Amino acid sequence: MSKLRKNGKKLFKKINFKKKVSEVRNRFIETLDLPQELSGQCVRITMIQNMQILIEGKNNIIDYYDNYIKLQAQSMYLQIDGTNLKIAEITDQEALITGNISNVGFINR
Repeated sequence: MSKLRKNGKKLFKKINFKKKVSEVRNRFIETLDLPQELSGQCVRITMIQNMQILIEGKNNIIDYYDNYIKLQAQSMYLQIDGTNLKIAEITDQEALITGNISNVGFINR
C-alpha cells in the first residue's frame, strides 16, 4: 500500500461538500427564478416603525452601545443609530433590536 502512495496517482481529490451543495442550491434557485433569500446568502431586514428591527443573516456584533449598534451581516456592515437600543433576542443567524431607531445604514466591506 505504501508503494502505491509513493508511486501511484491520486485517485480522488478532497471535495468540499458544503461548497458543492451551496453551488447546486444557487444554480437551482437561479434556474427556477426563485427569490435570492432562499439561498441563505443574503441579509433580510424587517423593521416595524422605528421601534424594532429584525436582521436575518447576521454574523457578528461589532459594537454595541445604547445609542449605536454595528453588526456584520454577510458581506456588509449594518449600523443602527438611535436611543435606548437593546438586543432583545439573538441567535446564530438573527438579531432583534428594540428601541427608538433613528437611522439604519449599510457599509460594504
